[in-house]
Amino acid sequence: MSLKNRHITIITGMSGAGKSVALRTLEDVGFYCIDNLPADVLNRVALFLSDNGVSRIAFGMDIRTKNCVESFEDVCLGLRQAGFKLEVFFLDADVDALILRFKESRRPHPLLGDTGSIRDAIVRERKSMLSVSKQSDCVINTSDFSPHQTRDYMLKRYAENSDQTRLRISLISFGFKYGVPSEADIVMDVRFLPNPYFIAELKPFSGLDRVVSDFIFSKNETTEFLVHFESLLRYIVPQYLKEGKSILNIALGCTGGQHRSPALVEHIGDKLRSLENVDVFKFHRELDS
Repeated sequence: MSLKNRHITIITGMSGAGKSVALRTLEDVGFYCIDNLPADVLNRVALFLSDNGVSRIAFGMDIRTKNCVESFEDVCLGLRQAGFKLEVFFLDADVDALILRFKESRRPHPLLGDTGSIRDAIVRERKSMLSVSKQSDCVINTSDFSPHQTRDYMLKRYAENSDQTRLRISLISFGFKYGVPSEADIVMDVRFLPNPYFIAELKPFSGLDRVVSDFIFSKNETTEFLVHFESLLRYIVPQYLKEGKSILNIALGCTGGQHRSPALVEHIGDKLRSLENVDVFKFHRELDS
């Protein structure tokens, strides 16, 4: 296979804008992903991987990457001259959105030690990364994106590169008291099921624990619900595939997102994996946050 048939994607941008999520998504669809590799050796690594049969490669580069800004233009030029098909994605976000993400994650900004202020660090980083942004093929503002929406964007971008149409199903458990996931295509309210929260010996556990799931699935209401809901999914999934849909987000919610909805997401996810041409991913919003 010639180099011209080999694809390299560089994911770069502002710290906190979603680079890690984008890289994990590409890894899930078959890319060989490497993050934070020194810019000066990136071309040699790309050639090595290509010579060893790797056809889809993704590199993560940001302000932490040694010589990222100084060498970025040379790196891109070298890859294209070598015959690689190269795409560069720059993930950006508004200052306030980035500040909020760093506060929520409690992770320090890479430049925080130089400034003492998250806002100042972001401003410095944006100024430093301006030349990289200008050299990018696509600039994506993720200010209003959840991690799931960033993932969905990347999946949609590369769905056309798939040899076979597949439906990527994201099952999301959540608590209604914290709001319905904005990315949901289908929302199922399971608050009508018996609630383990009110049983003292079950309350400390989650729906991922056997003692809780055994309680939930021992109830007639759960059994009856699953008969109808799984029948519905077995019908609609092939219809979505037929229409060419590549992503389906199904959210199941209970009151707090701790017991009933996580247990059901785990169970239904395992059932859906038996269907043809689907990839199933399970997320527990309140448990993972």
